[in-house]
Amino acid sequence: HVTGNALCVRCHQPTPPPTFPSLKAVDYDSPAHHFHEIGTPGAQCVNCHMDSKVYMGVDSRRDHSFRIPRPDLSTKLGTPNACASCHADKDRKWVLDAFTQRYPRYAGTGVYHFAESIAKGRAGDPSAEPELIAIAGDRGYPDIVRATAVELLVDYASQESLDQMIGSLKDPSELVRHAAVSGVDRLYPDDGNPYAQRQKLTWLAPLLLDETKLVRTGVARVLAGVPDAMIEGRLLAGLTQASGEFLNRQVIIQDRPESHMNMGVYHQAKGKLTDAEAAYLLAVKIDPLFHPARFNLSNLYNTQGKNQKALMVLTDIVTADPRNGQGWYSLGLLYAELKQQAQMLAALKKAATYLPQNARVHYNYGLACQNAAQPEAASAQFQMALQLEPQNLDFLYAAAINFLQQGNRRAATEFVQQMLIIDQRDERALNLMKNLQRSGPNARGK
Repeated sequence: HVTGNALCVRCHQPTPPPTFPSLKAVDYDSPAHHFHEIGTPGAQCVNCHMDSKVYMGVDSRRDHSFRIPRPDLSTKLGTPNACASCHADKDRKWVLDAFTQRYPRYAGTGVYHFAESIAKGRAGDPSAEPELIAIAGDRGYPDIVRATAVELLVDYASQESLDQMIGSLKDPSELVRHAAVSGVDRLYPDDGNPYAQRQKLTWLAPLLLDETKLVRTGVARVLAGVPDAMIEGRLLAGLTQASGEFLNRQVIIQDRPESHMNMGVYHQAKGKLTDAEAAYLLAVKIDPLFHPARFNLSNLYNTQGKNQKALMVLTDIVTADPRNGQGWYSLGLLYAELKQQAQMLAALKKAATYLPQNARVHYNYGLACQNAAQPEAASAQFQMALQLEPQNLDFLYAAAINFLQQGNRRAATEFVQQMLIIDQRDERALNLMKNLQRSGPNARGK
C-alpha cells in the first residue's frame, strides 16, 4: 500500500521503467512541475489530473480520464477545470492568468483540444464537420470521444459524414460501433419507409453477429421495426437471438424505469402499440418523475391521433417540473398542431426561457411570433438563435423573411448576403436576392 504521489511516480519519473518506453523522463513530483509546496493538496497528482466530483449528493468520485487542467478551455467553452475547483475563492480570470503565466503556450489561441470540436458540433457549426470526421477516425483519441464525434456527425448531411459513420460500424471499439449503429437509426428513422429499412439492413445486419452484446442488442433495437419478410433466414435467426438478448437485459433491470421505457420503444417499433403504452405507463408508475417515458408516451398517443391524451401527459410533466424546458417545448409544438395559437405562444415562450442555449427552440418560437404578427418578438428570437448558431441557413433565412415582411429590405439583404457567403448555391438565398434586387430601393430608406 502506497500513499500520496508514490503510486504515480513509480512510472512517471526521471527514469521511467523500460516496460513503458513512451513515457517522458520528467521529475513530476517537484514544484517545477506542479508549482505547489511539497506535501500540500496542490502538489498531489490526483488533485490536478483526477479531479473529484460529488455524485448523487453523497458519492465523491475521481475522474479517471487523467486530463491536463485547461482553464483556457473553461474560458472558451465553460468547461470545469481542476485549478478552479481548488481555488474556488478566485475568479476565472485569476485562474487563467496564473495558468498561462506558468504554461505560456496555452495563452492566446491556446493549444487545440478535441473539446473545441465537440462544442462546435453540438452548436451546429458547419466548420466542425471535418474536425469531427478526423476525431472519429483517429484511434489516438479515447474511444468515448470518438464515439461522441460519430454521434454528432448525424447532424451533418454530407457524404463524407455518412462514409465515416458507415466506416465506424467496423471500428475496433465497441463504443464507436454502438454510436454508429445509433447514428444509422437517427439517419433513417423507423417510419415504415422500405428504402430506409433496406439501408439499415444492408449496413447493420452483419453486426448481429458482433462479438459484443452492447452492439448486438443495439442492432436488435434499431432493426425491430423492419418486417421479418425483408430479412433472409440466416440473418433472421441472428436478429431473433440478439432481440432475445435485448429483452433479457431489460428483464434483469426491470426494477428500474429505464427497462420499461426500452421495452416500450421496442414494442412500438414492432407495432405492438398496446404493449408499448403499458410499458411506458409502468415506467412512470415506478418513477413518476422519469420524464423520458412520459415524452415517449406522449409521442405514442400523438402518432395514434390521441392528442388530448398526449396533451395530458405533457401537462403532467410541466406541472411536476415547471422549469422543464423540453416539456414546454413539446407542449408548444403540440398546441401548434392543435392550432391553439395563444397556448402555443405561451408554451414556447417558457421553453425559450428554460432552454436558453437551444437555438432550435428560439427559432421555432420566432416562427410562431412571426405567424402571430409579432415581428419584433420574432426578430429577437431569431437573433438569439443566430447567436448560438451564426451559420445556420434556416435561421438566417427566417430573419431575412421577417425583415422583408416589415418592409426593411436593407436588413433582409444583409441576412441573404450572409447566407450566400456560407453557401453560394443556396436556392432560397439566390431567389430571395433576385426578388430584392428587382424590388428596387427600400421604400423605408433602411
